[in-house]
Amino acid sequence: MHRPSGGDDLTTAPILSYMDAAKAKGNLSMLATVSAFFYVHDATDNNRVLRSDDWLLPKYYESLIGLDPQPDFIELLTWNDFGESHYLSGPRANANPSAAMLLYANETDFNHTGMLILSSYYNSWFKTGNKPTIQQETVVWWYRPHKAGATATSDALPAPTSGTDWTDDKLYAAVLLPSGTKAKNVIFTTGGTSTTVAVSAGEVNLVSTDFSTGTQSIALVDSSNNNILQGDGADISDSPPIYNYNYHCYILPEGATPESVFLDFAAAARIGGDGAGNATRQSREVREETKVGGRD
Repeated sequence: MHRPSGGDDLTTAPILSYMDAAKAKGNLSMLATVSAFFYVHDATDNNRVLRSDDWLLPKYYESLIGLDPQPDFIELLTWNDFGESHYLSGPRANANPSAAMLLYANETDFNHTGMLILSSYYNSWFKTGNKPTIQQETVVWWYRPHKAGATATSDALPAPTSGTDWTDDKLYAAVLLPSGTKAKNVIFTTGGTSTTVAVSAGEVNLVSTDFSTGTQSIALVDSSNNNILQGDGADISDSPPIYNYNYHCYILPEGATPESVFLDFAAAARIGGDGAGNATRQSREVREETKVGGRD
């Protein structure tokens, strides 16, 4: 259970129930799952949106970390399942993605690497028990390419059969700030209208604003409104050629890595980490699912 059912918020109640059941079956281990996005649109009978709003990946990951007891394992869904839009890396070239899938899920227009970097914060926290120390101002921000109620102009497929009325028209951001930063505010500019949101030092700030069609940008600024980080994203269309409820996802500064963002970042806390923290020998494990093109 890694995303909301219908339009509801995702809670940990199902995970707690599964953990109780696993214990009752002979103290079995429990694997919980975390995902960022979900959208599939490759056939009339495989055409739906599952709600991915409200900073789904960071908020739900943090709620799992806050459980007592915690699940034994957390699995990131997924590494490269491009067909359902929840890939963290890019589609494998030899997976032969269909032309329909590549219209809404590709590394060029819908790169999700920012979510991979953001997940590193929670991976480390879960595996070590301590929040990583942020040493570099970093912004991960994401949004869909058109409004939930938009009508596509030239899609060979109909609108998704479910989910479009559950999703919010918002720009989302996770703003990671070190202690002592000069950053004071985030400024979203969407369709020519700017919204300022205050942020705090030494933590991950989850902020958002309603989006409008047109140009999109974000800036992290100091008390004098000088840019510390600034980035532009793809336009939001009011008449998209196809239905696309996947997410654009960006990271600032471009090229940020876990090692640049977090102080003394342990290799073992990264996805696929090894050495002293070898995931296969720990009571806590973070892993990524590698299925391609399958269904949940």
